[in-house]
Amino acid sequence: MERGIPQQGIGQKKEIACKYFEDLYKKEVNEDTIRSYLGETKDKVIGDEMKEILVKDITWSELKIAIENQKNNKTLGTDGIPGELYKAIGEQIGPLMVEIYNEVLLASKISDSWTEVLISLIRKEDSDLRFIQNYRPISLLNTDYTIFATIIANRLKRILNQYIHKDQNGFLPNRQIRNNLRIVLNVLEYYEAHPEKQIALVFLDAQKAFDNLNWQFLIQQIYNMNLGTKFENIVTTIYTSQKANIIINGCTKSIKIEKGVRQGCSLSTLLFILSLETLLTQIRQNSRIKGLK
Repeated sequence: MERGIPQQGIGQKKEIACKYFEDLYKKEVNEDTIRSYLGETKDKVIGDEMKEILVKDITWSELKIAIENQKNNKTLGTDGIPGELYKAIGEQIGPLMVEIYNEVLLASKISDSWTEVLISLIRKEDSDLRFIQNYRPISLLNTDYTIFATIIANRLKRILNQYIHKDQNGFLPNRQIRNNLRIVLNVLEYYEAHPEKQIALVFLDAQKAFDNLNWQFLIQQIYNMNLGTKFENIVTTIYTSQKANIIINGCTKSIKIEKGVRQGCSLSTLLFILSLETLLTQIRQNSRIKGLK
């Protein structure tokens, strides 16, 4: 729909989708505001030993695990190459892939195809499908990129498991989101047994959370954490110039992406919780906010 009026033509629908996502992915936050905000947060700093995990040479063992972890029967990216092919010929092309990936780490230069995605729109449950905002954009990435991102994500998980506070229970090994539900139930049960105490529970739902993550905020936080120049440079390279085509009865024109992390990339969830940790740290450090202990 456009201005409340249903649009039937494919061309009109494509124009509405392009306009909506172009506006959604426009950079909005002032960089001075970002630096000021991060300057007020006392984030943990990663030691040199942990930092080395991110920047050491990629090995055949890491590549093999990443290839095996690729899901079968996935919708393809712009290159049209499925993960099953890499699984079939991984032994033959593995040495060349290791060499190329290490060149990417060293020089922080990536193929143009790594900056291009197809966006598939997935309907949100129990929503009015006449409105474009009720569709979730899923990035269809080239498999050579997803393999590289999986390797870096596997490394980053080892660091974030020690860096991210135990309050965050999503997307990391040995953590489950249901733990947070158990915490809420424990709090409710406690206050049911102590009705003389006052309680306020606040539930916040960030609108378009993955799509609104500012790249400069993310890169500045990586710098503040001392994750290393190589890792900072590779994230900067990936999140500097991106473009996408939206799949609607074919593809729309190319649109520019200036913020957000890709839904569908294994690295994105980790970068998101890394950025979220800054907000949670500020809440914990605020003397006026006292939680239940």
